[in-house]
Amino acid sequence: MEMRRGQVQLKSIAMLRACMDVEKLSVGEVGKRVGCSKGFISHLLAGRRDSCSLQLGERIARTLGVPLEVLFLTHDSQAPR
Repeated sequence: MEMRRGQVQLKSIAMLRACMDVEKLSVGEVGKRVGCSKGFISHLLAGRRDSCSLQLGERIARTLGVPLEVLFLTHDSQAPR
């Protein structure tokens, strides 16, 4: 998948789930804290979505207490093809 500027791509569903488990946060609680629907978080966890805006990615990472780079690839971090 090609990422657009201003987008981030989830690196690992397992890492997202593990971070949520460590923080003891449900799908609904993460959605509420970051300002998106629980459905969107569910789609990330199910692999139906794998990217989001940089701003949303930053809010997800901050809510889970990890740097953005732990959970997401940024447009700038992708290797040239």
